[in-house]
Amino acid sequence: MLLFQLKYKTMMPTAIVFMACLFFMSSSWAGQPVATLPFTPNRFVKMFTQRGLEVSSDAAVATGFSDTACSLTFFFMVCSLALKENVNRFLGHSIPRGIENPIYAGAKEMEGKLSKRWGLDAS
Repeated sequence: MLLFQLKYKTMMPTAIVFMACLFFMSSSWAGQPVATLPFTPNRFVKMFTQRGLEVSSDAAVATGFSDTACSLTFFFMVCSLALKENVNRFLGHSIPRGIENPIYAGAKEMEGKLSKRWGLDAS
């Protein structure tokens, strides 16, 4: 329970900061490609990379809008995945290394019970 409370206290401020950044940045970059991908994404990935882009906008024509154009939403999502843990550490919200995740402990306990029940216990 302590781990859950600690994670909740660290996740809420981080989520609010990232949502505020996305809101302010998307208001100024709405509909414009902000990056060019080094590959041509397939149809499924293209739904995410080009979400919110306006193909007929002047910025899209000026930058040579193509299949490799990337929207701010996708770019921000990838960057936030890479930066989230470092931001938590910088703000002092990271979980101490000595605390074991209770999910892992429960999984190990369940594995031991099932292996004994099915006769797979090595000991």
